[in-house]
Amino acid sequence: MKKYININVLSVFLLLMTSCVEEVLEKAPLDRYAEELVWSDINLANSYLNTAYRNMSSGFNSNLNLAGVSDHTFFIHIYGTDVYVQGNITPSNMGPFNHTRFRFLNWQLFDNIQIINTFLENIDKVVENTEENEREAAQIKAEILKGEAFFLRAFAYAQMARTFGGLPILTEPFGIGDDYLGTARGSFEETIDFIVQDCDNAASLLLPKEEMEMGRATKGAALALKSRILLFAASDLTADGTAENKYVGYENPDRTALWLAAKNAAKAVIDMNAYSLADFGAPDKEAVANNYYDFFQTNGSF
Repeated sequence: MKKYININVLSVFLLLMTSCVEEVLEKAPLDRYAEELVWSDINLANSYLNTAYRNMSSGFNSNLNLAGVSDHTFFIHIYGTDVYVQGNITPSNMGPFNHTRFRFLNWQLFDNIQIINTFLENIDKVVENTEENEREAAQIKAEILKGEAFFLRAFAYAQMARTFGGLPILTEPFGIGDDYLGTARGSFEETIDFIVQDCDNAASLLLPKEEMEMGRATKGAALALKSRILLFAASDLTADGTAENKYVGYENPDRTALWLAAKNAAKAVIDMNAYSLADFGAPDKEAVANNYYDFFQTNGSF
């Protein structure tokens, strides 16, 4: 009798396990959100865009490291910069381009562009999926986030354009089955035009710095980035008429038009009346050092 009881108990157990196995395996993960959930909540969409912020190198690091792969500075930490400066880059030894510290110098920024393009493709769904009584507030927030995304994409392209010149222009996220190799490389001029357009889109959506959370893109930042890339584009490096091909510079540059565009972009920043040059007390070197340090402390950077 005892034997039959055990078998019946086991049978019931197996029956319960069989009926519950689908429910057990279909549990939602606790360390991530489902895609449809992200694009139904403006706060989750905001957190998703934060990933793109986190993946960007700081301005200090990027400019310092870029100078390290030129004759401007000797980068004490090396990271392969000696290989680049000496002209010894090979397919098997890419020097600094293989180091994560030089993310802005290599194609890893396209990872960020994929994130941003995914965001831009889906952000309008968030508003559609928001409860009607909260939709207006979600729409306002979504437009600002969209402006931030345009700025971040422009920033990523600007960083890579300074190193590689013309780049593949990507405005939509890639899918698993897409033909990555079928994407053509844009010319230098097309890349600059794309960055400028993203800066304009960002500036039209973003708010002044006093109305934005510290650390996020602002209207002034978008206009300043536009000014910076146009100044780079108008320089002798890319616009003196000696470019070997359309990927590294302008083939038939109109220097007057290029310099005028750079001037107008800089004037747009000045006309905001929100920024000014800081007086650090030059030529007193000690005063400059102390005031420079205090400047960053005051702004919460240290």
